[in-house]
Amino acid sequence: MKTKTLLVALATLLIGSLCFWACQKEFDINESEYISEKDATAAFPEGIAEGYLIGFHNTPDPALILRAGGSIIRSYNNFPVLHVNIPEQALAGLSRAPGISFIEPNQFWSIFGNYSESCPTNNLVCAEGQIKTFHMSRIGVQAVWRSGVTGQGLRIAILDTGIDGNHKDLKDNLASEGYTVIRTGPPASRHWLVDPNGHGTHVAGTAGAKGELKSSYNALLGVAPGVTLVSVRVLRENASGSWADIAAGIDWCVDNNIEILNMSLGGSESSSTLELAIQKAWNAGLLIVSSAGNTGVEELRYPAAYEQVIAIAATDQQVDKKATFSTMGSFVELIAPGSRVFSTHINDYGYHYMNGTSMAAPHVAGVAALIWSANPSLTNQQVRDFLQNNTECLGLPTNHQGHGLVRADKAMGIETGRVKGLVYADNQPVYAANLTFTNGSNTYSTTSSGEVGYTIIVPPGTYTATASFNYGYDPVSTSVTVSGNEIKEINFSFTEGGSDPDPVYNITGTVTDAEDNSALPGATVSIDDTNYSVTTGSDGSFQILNVNHGSYYITASLAGYIRETKSISVFENTVVNFVLEKEEVQPPLNQPPVADFSYTTSDLTVTFTDLSHDPDCEVVAWAWNFGDGGTSNAQHPVHTYGAAGTYTVTLTVTDNEGATGTASQDVTVAEGNGGDPDEPVLSIDIFDLTNTSNPQFARV
Repeated sequence: MKTKTLLVALATLLIGSLCFWACQKEFDINESEYISEKDATAAFPEGIAEGYLIGFHNTPDPALILRAGGSIIRSYNNFPVLHVNIPEQALAGLSRAPGISFIEPNQFWSIFGNYSESCPTNNLVCAEGQIKTFHMSRIGVQAVWRSGVTGQGLRIAILDTGIDGNHKDLKDNLASEGYTVIRTGPPASRHWLVDPNGHGTHVAGTAGAKGELKSSYNALLGVAPGVTLVSVRVLRENASGSWADIAAGIDWCVDNNIEILNMSLGGSESSSTLELAIQKAWNAGLLIVSSAGNTGVEELRYPAAYEQVIAIAATDQQVDKKATFSTMGSFVELIAPGSRVFSTHINDYGYHYMNGTSMAAPHVAGVAALIWSANPSLTNQQVRDFLQNNTECLGLPTNHQGHGLVRADKAMGIETGRVKGLVYADNQPVYAANLTFTNGSNTYSTTSSGEVGYTIIVPPGTYTATASFNYGYDPVSTSVTVSGNEIKEINFSFTEGGSDPDPVYNITGTVTDAEDNSALPGATVSIDDTNYSVTTGSDGSFQILNVNHGSYYITASLAGYIRETKSISVFENTVVNFVLEKEEVQPPLNQPPVADFSYTTSDLTVTFTDLSHDPDCEVVAWAWNFGDGGTSNAQHPVHTYGAAGTYTVTLTVTDNEGATGTASQDVTVAEGNGGDPDEPVLSIDIFDLTNTSNPQFARV
């Protein structure tokens, strides 16, 4: 079962800033759709945090907020919550009002896909516009397309940073309607079809872009290329969004009955508002898909951990293993490709590689659209069941993969087999080799990925399998017969077709600091698994001469910086630039204090001596529990018990880093000449009462 969490928190909020990229787009903009600069300033005055979210048991009561000195920022149509500004001192009293169910600060969630790799000019995939990736073929979508199902008639809402409305592979699939929470800046910069970050555009492309057809490619980029993409811009340029804004996006989706919601975002804190919003969306028949998180450990991440959300983990580039960054947990429901995913972007080339569970989620949203478009009478729960019950088990623990790898062909009941293998040139695995499997008029295609190779899923039959590669290599073809549920391995090896049998090229570039773009002299640049290794000069530049053509991993490293590795294909003189980030120096972990004490007794009176110590800090606070209800915060207290007996005395000490240590001892006291069981319990803290600077003075 997934964990439901109700968060009632009264805390100081972060003060967000809105700063967004502005550029004129080709689509029409209706300025009346936006809140004005004046209205936006009134809603969020300078110096005031972005308020609180107040939930009501039934209908919200704005008058209650106004009487408490607050103001209403936003209300919602489908759940009883108000987003308000209110004085902090009014919160305690307001929380006791009978109609209020929760109060929480308006905190932030962010994207789960911030690891990226640029698309260099000499990259074959980018430079030649080849838009097919092995992720599509691995989850069996091409067989579904060949059956005529592409997601037509379905809408996927991308709750993200926006979508680039002018991208050539997206604009034909974009809905004219959409939603934005951006309130400031010129109208053109606030539109839902503007993406100043690129994350939303990348996610949208994976879910349902319609790529250009190429002479060597009969494939489309997105999982569901016939779907309608709806941009719901709830995140800011820095890829974070407030709970209130994300809830507003969900509220709009419910109002407009958008069938599938993709939320490649989240955080470690649960929001009562967003849990309620998602419950309402699910109850309205919508399907919600979210990324599981990029922490790489087992922990809850929201909204993925909510019961009504399909939580998606990520495979690595080898597809059949969990990506190291992918969060684990019992809430994980499915796993999908999430490493080095190639999709649409806002950069100059229009495409980008990105890693993260953010990239995995839209694969599942797209498959859900394929299922639902072919079976429009299904409920959201039935679509979810189809996804769960038609996966491929990768042999991973359940908290890594959930039910398994999403498979579009299995979910659609299409019988298929799988072919995988490596593509070699000069005995080295190569990147971006094009592979086509043709049976009559049907062609299935994918690309190779170095030592990872390729995987393609096709219906049973006999195929002409062809691997092709540019730069002087002849295509290689073979006949392959594939049976249903069969896994077959076919490798390809290219032969040289040009006049130069063994060309060599030069690799040049620079290594710079990510923070200030300064040159990094003395950095080592080496080609993995070879003897090529050079050091950057005073200007941060390097050159590696006479490199045999082929595909390589090249790495730049320097003490104090995080090493960076890139994959390159060397079939001409090649430029590779590195930008290194400084390593964060982690302070040593604080060791907790060790509590200890001794004592002496005199009748019913006990004198305690603190013997505690801290290995790396100092003890700054003492908390004594004498076992009879008496307590003290002195370092060396004296305590008189009211009766003879044995008492368990506990000392808890705290160091200057906030760590604690505890020790307990049984102390036995007996009445003597001075003992009187009827005397009241007396506890004396020993410190200098004349020294008002002593921190203990305030406790007198």
